[in-house]
Amino acid sequence: MLFATTLVMMSTVIINSKHRFSAVDFAAAVIALCAFALATSTHESGLLRARLIDASFAGLMAGFALSYKISYGPLIGTLFICFLVRPSKIYLLKSRLQTALCFLFFVFLTSSAWYLQNWWLTGNPVFPTKLGPFSGPLDSEK
Repeated sequence: MLFATTLVMMSTVIINSKHRFSAVDFAAAVIALCAFALATSTHESGLLRARLIDASFAGLMAGFALSYKISYGPLIGTLFICFLVRPSKIYLLKSRLQTALCFLFFVFLTSSAWYLQNWWLTGNPVFPTKLGPFSGPLDSEK
């Protein structure tokens, strides 16, 4: 997976468009793809420990993607559901729930620092404007 990601990122299309697009857009997309790959990986051994390790790394990656852009929120919901309903004869519902909650814990761990910092500095964890229940230094009408 890492080799495939490296090949995509080193392609001439990506290298030529790095001056037109933000590096954050590329980084978030690559991290989100890594989270998806970890969430959908399979283990022949069927060990819960191996599945929890994948869930924790997927949660770290998905949390970083969510830190880059809030629009990766649906990906996190999708991956959470993927951990819950993954068809398997090995994993019982309790084990799948444990894995899904492990995933969410690591998503929260990596993304919460950024959103708490935004909330502390601007009064709004998502975007620094006065929208909805959140205050902010910028006015939404401008």
